[in-house]
Amino acid sequence: MITRIRQGRTRPGQADEYEPLLLEHVFPEIAARALSGWPGYELLRRERSHEVEFVTIMHFDDQAALHTFDHLDGSAEGVPPEARTLLAHFDSLSSHYRTVAVRAGGHTA
Repeated sequence: MITRIRQGRTRPGQADEYEPLLLEHVFPEIAARALSGWPGYELLRRERSHEVEFVTIMHFDDQAALHTFDHLDGSAEGVPPEARTLLAHFDSLSSHYRTVAVRAGGHTA
């Protein structure tokens, strides 16, 4: 499994617009592609004193599935224009990791 991680930060007043943009538009649009080898994502949110951090974690079955996703992602740097308007800062590139272990429900996958 390959894990793709990207971080973005909004100003506090824009965080409540950015979160539903991801959950109601961006991720459903990705899911609608019915990509083989994309079991899902996680969205993390952390309130800071002057900003709100968001971390998106996407999982892919293998390097080929990740490559297919990256190839089909038509937005510059993988961040849609409507998201860019709400982000104060964001990672220009995502980080990719080979997932060594995932533990869920008492079992290591």
